[in-house]
Amino acid sequence: MYRYVCIRPGYARTSADGIFTAECSISLILGTFNILFDPGSPWDGPLVTKMLSDHGLKSSDIAFVVCSHPHIDHVGNLNLFPDATIVVGTEVTKHGELYRHPISYTHPFRIDDKVRDASSLRTVY
Repeated sequence: MYRYVCIRPGYARTSADGIFTAECSISLILGTFNILFDPGSPWDGPLVTKMLSDHGLKSSDIAFVVCSHPHIDHVGNLNLFPDATIVVGTEVTKHGELYRHPISYTHPFRIDDKVRDASSLRTVY
């Protein structure tokens, strides 16, 4: 059984003077394997670290970090998780070993029988 925790809801907006700002949602999925989905921008490190601590976790307790895509507001804290398997798009890495996975809806990257990643993380009940 997995439990979803929204650490920070994301947003994207354009101000009246045309300036675009955005922050991704940061999510924690707790269960057999603890999963961090979109770990935020480089400036979100303290938030991510506090969030983990608030849930009794350390960075070494995160088994998978899954990033929806490689924008800076989604991949900024990967360095905090040196022991995790990291998935960004179709690239999967652990301890510096990189391989490509043909991730698609018909060929998802499976974390276990409950969680898989296609173009985004999906939990199967």
